[in-house]
Amino acid sequence: QTKGEYDLQTTLSIIGALLLTLLGILLFTGTL
Repeated sequence: QTKGEYDLQTTLSIIGALLLTLLGILLFTGTL
Protein backbone atom coordinates (compact mmCIF):
# COMPACT_ATOMS: atom_id res chain seq x y z
CA GLN A 1 0.00 0.00 0.00
CA THR A 2 1.17 3.52 -0.71
CA LYS A 3 1.95 6.17 1.89
CA GLY A 4 -1.20 8.04 0.89
CA GLU A 5 -3.41 5.05 1.54
CA TYR A 6 -1.72 4.47 4.90
CA ASP A 7 -2.25 8.10 5.91
CA LEU A 8 -5.90 7.90 4.84
CA GLN A 9 -6.51 4.74 6.88
CA THR A 10 -4.82 6.33 9.89
CA THR A 11 -6.91 9.49 9.53
CA LEU A 12 -10.13 7.50 9.24
CA SER A 13 -9.18 5.46 12.30
CA ILE A 14 -8.56 8.61 14.33
CA ILE A 15 -11.81 10.21 13.15
CA GLY A 16 -13.72 7.02 13.95
CA ALA A 17 -12.24 6.89 17.44
CA LEU A 18 -13.11 10.54 18.05
CA LEU A 19 -16.68 10.01 16.86
CA LEU A 20 -17.10 6.98 19.10
CA THR A 21 -15.71 8.94 22.03
CA LEU A 22 -18.02 11.86 21.32
CA LEU A 23 -21.01 9.54 20.99
CA GLY A 24 -20.09 7.85 24.26
CA ILE A 25 -19.87 11.20 26.02
CA LEU A 26 -23.25 12.28 24.63
CA LEU A 27 -24.87 9.02 25.70
CA PHE A 28 -23.23 9.21 29.13
CA THR A 29 -24.29 12.81 29.77
CA GLY A 30 -27.74 12.05 28.42
CA THR A 31 -28.30 9.37 31.04
CA LEU A 32 -27.30 11.61 33.96
